[in-house]
Order: sequence, then structure tokens, then C-alpha cells
Amino acid sequence: MGASRVVSAQEYVEPQWKFYFAFEDATGARDTVWQVLDSAATDGLDPRFGEIPVELDPEKFNVWLPGGAEIYFKTYAMPLSYDIYMGIEANNYVLPITLSWDTALFRAPVLL
Repeated sequence: MGASRVVSAQEYVEPQWKFYFAFEDATGARDTVWQVLDSAATDGLDPRFGEIPVELDPEKFNVWLPGGAEIYFKTYAMPLSYDIYMGIEANNYVLPITLSWDTALFRAPVLL
């Protein structure tokens, strides 16, 4: 058998709860953002959970989580002790916009 390698928390973190919010506009264009809840999450940019700035395609439907002046995120991670609040913004859409979400939200003890 080959030697196994332990992956450090700095390389990868499997969050305790990770939920998607999927958006679709009237043209069928789609985009998704993610909410992560984890006791190790910090209040700020945490690339271990996928909180990294992304570039938006100015020609396409985009949904993002605002991170300041011209900083956009697709994932937002917060500690389990926080109240869930997440502002969501979009551009290049045609109304109406349909929202669907991860059904695991219905079973998450932290949300009960």
C-alpha cells in the first residue's frame, strides 16, 4: 500500500453546511451563489471555504455577493453563531427571476 497524505486545513476545508441559491431569469440564463456555515469560518475573506473574488462577464446574467467596490464573490462563509444575512446582487437579467435552493436547508439543525 502507498503512503497516504494528510490534507491540512489550509489546503482544504469541508464545510459543516454549504447551500446553493440558484437563479434563473426569464431568458433561461442561470447563475448560482453559495452560503457556507462553519464554526471555523471567519468574518472576512477566507479562501479555505471558497471565498475568493471572481470576475463577472459583463455580457452575461450574473448573480454575486457584494464584497466592496468592484469586488464580487460567489461564496460567502460565516460562523455558525452568526445570524444568516446575505445580500445578493444581479445584473443583465430579464424579469421575472426564479430562485431555487438546496433542499438541505429544510434539515439543517443550525437553521431550526
